[in-house]
Amino acid sequence: MYKKLFILIVGLFIVVALFTGCQTEQANEASTELANINEEENETSIESTNEGGNEVSERFTTINHETAREMIDANPSIIVLDVRTPEEHAFRHVNNSILLPVDAINEETAAEVIPSKDTIVIVYCARGNRSRVASLGLYNLGYTNIYDMGGLPNWED
Repeated sequence: MYKKLFILIVGLFIVVALFTGCQTEQANEASTELANINEEENETSIESTNEGGNEVSERFTTINHETAREMIDANPSIIVLDVRTPEEHAFRHVNNSILLPVDAINEETAAEVIPSKDTIVIVYCARGNRSRVASLGLYNLGYTNIYDMGGLPNWED
């Protein structure tokens, strides 16, 4: 009895490890692909800090949750882009955000959810890594008003 239970637990552990490893590899490949769209421009990402303490680069601006909320409240036409997985989005997301997983961002998918290259877009993910990759990817696709909000943990609707 215990031997069968042990084998079952070990088998489940292996399946979970394989599944998690595949997701991580896919995310890493997507991150690398987006980040390498224009390698020369990736070398300097942060140029300065503005009055509100937000990091500003030639590519996109990194903002905090307070600034993001103020922007969203002031301008309902802003696109709030969730670049996490569908499962993460289903569990919790910013109200009225649009799901576009980072590994699915390309010229065609971005054009489907962002009406024009100068639309204001606030990008977020779980901890800030994917939102940074997605923001750079959108910049490299020609989008000009990208704001990286980073991770979602402290966001309250």
